[in-house]
Amino acid sequence: SQVILGINGKVKADDRNKVNEFIFPIQRAIFPSPGTYTLTFNIGGVPVGSRLLEVIPQSQTAMS
Repeated sequence: SQVILGINGKVKADDRNKVNEFIFPIQRAIFPSPGTYTLTFNIGGVPVGSRLLEVIPQSQTAMS
C-alpha cells in the first residue's frame, strides 16, 4: 500500500468509554488517480479503524 498523506499529533478523548469524533483538516493531499482509497486510523502504529474514500476527477466535482 502507498501512503498518500500522514498526520501525526495528539488528541484528547473526553470519555474513553464513548464514541469520540475527531476532525482533521487535510489540504493539498494529491491522489495519483481517481478510485477508491482506504483511510486508516492508527494509534501507536496499530490500526484501530478505517473508512473508504472515493476520489473522483476534479472536473466532476465542479459539476456538483
